[in-house]
Amino acid sequence: VTSATFTITMSHTSGTVPIRAVDFELVDGNGKFYFPHAFIGATPPTLAPQRGTVSFQITEVMATGAGSIRWSPGGVPMATWDFTVEND
Repeated sequence: VTSATFTITMSHTSGTVPIRAVDFELVDGNGKFYFPHAFIGATPPTLAPQRGTVSFQITEVMATGAGSIRWSPGGVPMATWDFTVEND
C-alpha cells in the first residue's frame, strides 16, 4: 500500500465542463474502489473552459499495481485512464 497522486489535465473540451471530485472513481490493483471527495493543492478549477486547459490533482492511499480512473460527470462515464502505482 502506498500514497498515489494523480495529475489530471483536461484540454480542448468541446464545451464548458464542470469538474467535481465526486465524479471520479479510482480502482486499485486489488480491485478496491475509491471515491475522492476533494482535490489537493491549490484551489482546483470548478469548470474546464471550452477549448481551454485545466489541471488538478487527486491523491489516495492504495495498493500498488495496475488500476484505472473513471470520470463520470452527472453519472455518465465520459473518460477512463489506466495507471500503474509503483513504490520504487
